[in-house]
Amino acid sequence: MHKSAKRVYTELNTINIKNHGNPNSKKFIIDTTPFNDDPSEPPAIVKDDHGEYYIITGRILPTSNIYNRSAFIIKLKVPTEYPFKPPQVEMVTPIYHPNVGPQGKICIPMLRSTNAWKATNTLTDVIDSVVDYIDRPNIDEAESSG
Repeated sequence: MHKSAKRVYTELNTINIKNHGNPNSKKFIIDTTPFNDDPSEPPAIVKDDHGEYYIITGRILPTSNIYNRSAFIIKLKVPTEYPFKPPQVEMVTPIYHPNVGPQGKICIPMLRSTNAWKATNTLTDVIDSVVDYIDRPNIDEAESSG
């Protein structure tokens, strides 16, 4: 298994452990991953014009009054160059929010450019940022500026 795949696999397991260990810390429920039940099989990779990605989908659970009535499906496109390149995150569930564009693109500074992204960031950091921005919209970081 490629190094980036091992890291993604480990980080997804960490998210699952956090979810099972403390229901109050649950912010993200994983629905699909690129990994099979058989660890000897390589993870699924999706290719497009911009590179190769591992696709992860799941539901975020915001806590703010306006958004806490629903779970919102997000898709993470994690490049095979991860953690040296940031994942792309998009909302699959339509949402009216200043930090989410009409196509579901989420505008968060940590993901906006490779200058803001650090290889020490984790998928948990990304998910926490997404949930924080959904819970507390930031007009200064509105989608049109990202």
